[in-house]
Amino acid sequence: MFGRKPAADTAVLVALRTGLREAAAWCELAPRDVSHARAAALLPTTTDAKTEETPLFRMLSDPVALMTSVARARRDALATSGARVPWIAEFTVSRGRLLLCEFSASLFDRACHEESRGFLDEDDLPPCGAWCGLVPARVVRAPSPNTLPALVVWIPERHVPDLDAAIPCCPTEVNAWLDDVDPKLARALLRAD
Repeated sequence: MFGRKPAADTAVLVALRTGLREAAAWCELAPRDVSHARAAALLPTTTDAKTEETPLFRMLSDPVALMTSVARARRDALATSGARVPWIAEFTVSRGRLLLCEFSASLFDRACHEESRGFLDEDDLPPCGAWCGLVPARVVRAPSPNTLPALVVWIPERHVPDLDAAIPCCPTEVNAWLDDVDPKLARALLRAD
């Protein structure tokens, strides 16, 4: 599913680096609770009769609007808490890894959920508080009729083994380590400020 593509353009990189800093700070606020229940507070409420929509269905309908809303809510939560947002130079491989989540390929089969010990939800999505941002489809995969973007997600160190176990379980390769898929993009995101 994932193929070698050119690194993202400057505007996308700036947005992803900001999202990475904020996602890492959000994860550090409660390092033992990087959960979907805690992250649910960042999801926009809906007045639609279909209030049972999962984050994946919202992401499939309008990924940019959902990512923007989650980022704004996370930024507000960080400001309210007084949390310090770290500089990229403070990140090392020992603190976590970047995941690429091609959410549109989900099979909704819960296999990854079980293997990740609940870190991924039933639709193969990580908690939205850890989402860094979206990467255009042209950056991450070979030509495809699907033009939905992929998510870049910060995975705290303590959850890396859970994702190592879950990634191979999905036949459609929904999730992959960013440094395995696009090492150039991963290095660009993690380079010192």
